[in-house]
Amino acid sequence: MEKIKIGFKQLIRWQYFPLLVLLLVVLGLHLATITRPNEPLFDEQHYVPDARRIVTGEGTLRVEHPPLAKLIIAGGIEIFGDNPWGWRMPAVLLSTIALIAFYDICRKLGTSHKTAFLATLLLGTENLMFIHSGMTMLDIFEVAFAIFAFWFYLKGSRWWWAAAVSVALAGLSKFSGILAIIPIGLHWMIIGYKHDMGNTVQQVSSQVPVVAQSPSQAPVVEQLPPQAPVVEQSASQITIVEQSTPVLESVSASAETVINSPSDTAQVVPSQAEPAKKRGFWATYSSPIVFILSMALAPIAFFLLYSVFEMVIWTKWIPFVVWGHWDQGIVGDIKNALTQTGSIKFSYDGAFPARPWEWILSPTGSFYFYGWLFHPENYKNIMLPYWYTPSYTGMLSPSLWLSGLAVIPYAVVKSFIRRNNPEKNAAIFVVCWIIGTWLVWVPLFLATNRITYMFYYLPTIGAIAIGTALILAGFLKRIEKRTGGFRKRFMQLGVTSFLLVHLLSFSILSPLHLWISIPVSAMLLLFALNYLGFGWRFTIQFYVAAAIATLIMRFVLYWPLKGWLVTGNAPWGLPEVSFLWVVSAVIGLAITWILFAIIHLAVNRIIRDNALPPQDAANPSPTDTIQP
Repeated sequence: MEKIKIGFKQLIRWQYFPLLVLLLVVLGLHLATITRPNEPLFDEQHYVPDARRIVTGEGTLRVEHPPLAKLIIAGGIEIFGDNPWGWRMPAVLLSTIALIAFYDICRKLGTSHKTAFLATLLLGTENLMFIHSGMTMLDIFEVAFAIFAFWFYLKGSRWWWAAAVSVALAGLSKFSGILAIIPIGLHWMIIGYKHDMGNTVQQVSSQVPVVAQSPSQAPVVEQLPPQAPVVEQSASQITIVEQSTPVLESVSASAETVINSPSDTAQVVPSQAEPAKKRGFWATYSSPIVFILSMALAPIAFFLLYSVFEMVIWTKWIPFVVWGHWDQGIVGDIKNALTQTGSIKFSYDGAFPARPWEWILSPTGSFYFYGWLFHPENYKNIMLPYWYTPSYTGMLSPSLWLSGLAVIPYAVVKSFIRRNNPEKNAAIFVVCWIIGTWLVWVPLFLATNRITYMFYYLPTIGAIAIGTALILAGFLKRIEKRTGGFRKRFMQLGVTSFLLVHLLSFSILSPLHLWISIPVSAMLLLFALNYLGFGWRFTIQFYVAAAIATLIMRFVLYWPLKGWLVTGNAPWGLPEVSFLWVVSAVIGLAITWILFAIIHLAVNRIIRDNALPPQDAANPSPTDTIQP
């Protein structure tokens, strides 16, 4: 029993324990909805029958799409059966693994464990990402392999070949997945070849100065990086021998940081190391050569694997190219697929399309969303319903939609800051990610007028999650610097309110039963606040304030607001309750903040009134004992 207790304590102290809890929660929620509905929904009605044909050896009818995702769906049917588990389990498992890689991407970009946890929490509980992670559609496979490509790229030059193959796999899942190579190329061109940017994929030489000091004073070296310089100490001085140090994090700790006692000032003298030798050709140009050769594997792997997967689907030999008949063979299949997928032009007739610039300006991907808030009866095609019971809605979580409006300028500004900080590399990668997976769609749309949908924004949501986590991490740093006071509490309240809105949006929009989603979201928020170090006193006060605000909104203000906003004689004259949701959420948050301030002041007053005076606290009176 004692070993079990020790093992449990070690598990709780494990640095990846919060990620493990989050993964188990997200996976459990997916499994809770995997059989709802018990029939193909939305585009599953195309891909499930096609996967059945592949299983029976009849080939594919969806020739406008590349083969990999279709093969994965067919593999799920082979393993788990021709049922909702077989249709959707591959997407659930692959998206869960992708969350692990996404967390490590954040870490390799130089963010803290808390920032990486926040980004993964936001991505895993985002509505659009969650419903696609539990559906049989091509997009989630494209996103997962793109995340793997970014992860391999940030692991270092030895893994760049795997990044190129992952880009090819993303393109083999859906043709737009090949765009994943753009963020990688942009990021490498910006900082990949610079030795002073703290890039994760470079090796730099850290020169550490020699510190001359009296023998009575011993220096303390703070956070030496891996393979730190060897320190040789003598009676008169300390010599630090220069070594080549591989940078494993995006912005590594400087080995020049030497902390001395206030009573003695260190004297920095020039290093006695040999002068640096002239760099050879390979040492100078190895990085660009290796990068270019590695990325060249992406198109090679794409065409080779396309051939292999097509032959697996059709169970016969297919030549790569037929000279003189360019519409035959593998090359002909790719040409015909691109022609068919590009022939569908933008139209509002019977569809729910969304232009690329509308993806960030509206959570539904349509400017008509703002008109729908006030007069929903006049706007029909502003939201993409995947299914009605349970509700699968193709809508971005309002929390990440709002934060996305701030993430783009924030990341751009952060990228141009000259000082080298842990967030700079992450901000640069966020900008590259957004350019490669969203901004590039604008000229493509203008040039081709090809129809686009809101879920085409799915590959960009990871960048928005990282950028949002960076903004929240800025508040967390300011919170940690303060020991108390109202300013600290209100910054904590701001971070908590954002997480509350995000998880509440997830609870309402997701296909989960409310009796499952709301308690799970409440416990997940409780766990997150505890991990972020907000303390139980703050957490309890916030939950009490939120509970009272909910009761006030439901039983006191809801019906007056509905009568004022919805009825025909009301000033607003709204026939539906769409705008009522927004107003109720804003008022509910305002009431929560007010109640929290009141509760916080009351609790502090009680604690202060019952605290011992300083002299009594220093010399407490002996406790009375009862004599037998």
